[in-house]
Amino acid sequence: MLKSRNKKRGMVILYLLFTLFLSFSFYSCGESENPVSYTGQEESYDVGNETSEIENTTSSENGTSETEEAISSENETSKRKWTFMVFLNGDNDLENYAISDFLEMSEVGSTDDVAIVVLMDRIDGYSDEYGDWTGCKLFYVEGGMTPTPENATGDWGECNMGSNETLSEFLSYVSKNYPAEHYALVLWDHGDGWRSLNGWPDVKLFKIAGLDDTDYDELYIDEVQQALKTTNASLDLIGFDECLMAMVEVAYEFKDFADVMVASENTEPGDGWDYKPFLESLISNPDMNATELGKDIIDAFGEYYSGYPVGATLSLIDLGKLEDLGEAIDRFSRLYPMDWNAVSISLNSVQTFNYDDYVDVYDFFKKINENTPMEGAESVSGEILSLLNETVIYSFSSSDISASGLSIYFPEPTWWDDFYNDTQHDFVNDTAWNIFLWRYYTGDNVDFEPYEYSANVTE
Repeated sequence: MLKSRNKKRGMVILYLLFTLFLSFSFYSCGESENPVSYTGQEESYDVGNETSEIENTTSSENGTSETEEAISSENETSKRKWTFMVFLNGDNDLENYAISDFLEMSEVGSTDDVAIVVLMDRIDGYSDEYGDWTGCKLFYVEGGMTPTPENATGDWGECNMGSNETLSEFLSYVSKNYPAEHYALVLWDHGDGWRSLNGWPDVKLFKIAGLDDTDYDELYIDEVQQALKTTNASLDLIGFDECLMAMVEVAYEFKDFADVMVASENTEPGDGWDYKPFLESLISNPDMNATELGKDIIDAFGEYYSGYPVGATLSLIDLGKLEDLGEAIDRFSRLYPMDWNAVSISLNSVQTFNYDDYVDVYDFFKKINENTPMEGAESVSGEILSLLNETVIYSFSSSDISASGLSIYFPEPTWWDDFYNDTQHDFVNDTAWNIFLWRYYTGDNVDFEPYEYSANVTE
């Protein structure tokens, strides 16, 4: 077990300093002077697990809540078109945003065909609205609902939103009580893709999809995957209303658990996603598929930010293409000899995100194609470009940024993080991209199995 995965923090002060740093690092993932609502969405799965730790707001004589009795009866006779789940983590400096986004969701509300189900976590100190409660509460969101304790379907007490177990319990509960033909899961919180914070001893605070300040815990990307595995998840759409999650490495983790992914290459502006338009669209046309829903999400986002130079990006990724894309990147990574001059020239002008740690994949390989005279590098990079055109179904970039839809980890050597090499990360297990990075850093002084290109032979 890696130190980075241990759920112990020897130094609370270190964590608090990190939280303060994070608040300043991501203007889109922290508070702003003008909070704007988000709406996280999540999905249910065909899972047999039950959650026994939920306190129901209204109990009958047999210990079952009236709400659950009604749901159980309904499940026997009907199944919705969509269940839209939100893992809404406001247990940090985003509490005000979480409340605003809940209210935006309730402007639309659930219907017979579409269930909007939210697990919401709050913390003391940021907002005293709607009962100033703390801990986790489950909501079946109805039109005009406010996030008060009285409106909650269940009280989960103080739950750790940085734990895969909490996410698993949420997915299991929703799949049992709100079954549907289609499921969408949106994780709502701070997000950080794979960026490292060099120099913080014994603490890996990045590569996360959420922060729980009360429990001093982070939800790692691998933990999200573990929750999907545990619950036998089969999602139509997985989304991240978070910063920096549209990465090849992140998408690769979920290729076996969802059809499409919606996420941002760049840090998200403070307003995040614009939920009301696409939720209204889903309610009015519950027969839409995951690709159509993903496009509606991006269209609403694009309309909201069109013409504003805020670095806004959002893309819809076909996760069914990630295996082929990974294989092509692996072949490029093992090319020998490699044209390192072309790599350096390409890096000098490539579109980057997050302090230059992430590079736009399409832009990088397009520049490789333009800068290398090597037939092998040009051919394999061309294959990658073709696959990227198929993988990124739809995307938006605001007027001040050029983004193709997916980024990849390519830090400066001094910002390299060994956690990237960990075997829990599927992309590293299945490809030699990490080896390629070290070949570049060390001048090919790395042991690896080379891929020798032949114009007449494909691997």
